[in-house]
Amino acid sequence: MDIRYFFKLTKLFSFSIVLYLIFLIARFQGLQPAMEGELGDFITALNFLFGSFVAYFMFVLNPKKDSRYLKNSLWWWLVSLLLITLAMDELFMLHEQVGAALGLKDTFVFLAYGAILGILLLLRVQEVFVKDTFIFLAIFAILSITSQLADYLYNEGTFMILGRDISYEQLLESFGALSLSCAITSMALRQLYTER
Repeated sequence: MDIRYFFKLTKLFSFSIVLYLIFLIARFQGLQPAMEGELGDFITALNFLFGSFVAYFMFVLNPKKDSRYLKNSLWWWLVSLLLITLAMDELFMLHEQVGAALGLKDTFVFLAYGAILGILLLLRVQEVFVKDTFIFLAIFAILSITSQLADYLYNEGTFMILGRDISYEQLLESFGALSLSCAITSMALRQLYTER
């Protein structure tokens, strides 16, 4: 087997390999995360997964072979990994388990997610301040902060839409996740068009 082919396969399946390793480590440690079952949680997770798949697609498609390529490819892979972590957190309440294991409040886990995202975005600061990406990221930031405030102030407060209870926090979180994924998608599209 050609070594280049092996590395291409490893790159293609790297995301799955990391997810399986995390799963196996969690299972061997006896962790079984509880599932959040609200429809809004699934929609929010899908919104994060949308951005994760776009970032992973950019990682796999990255065709150049220079040092900038490696940095670019790694950046897309890390963004994909962060967004899938956020999706899994939304479904399985990982922040509560990580917080409990480390003796921290949930808020600190969210702040860690935000810090990681902030560092990744700072690495692409010129792209962040392009109009469409900046607008999506600003919407994401506003909705994320507002969802946390709604959770703190209303403690899972709801309102009715078409006879269904809708959580303030979940609605804001879902649109925030979609906004973040749209920002990542706009960055990906811009990169694809400039590389032509």
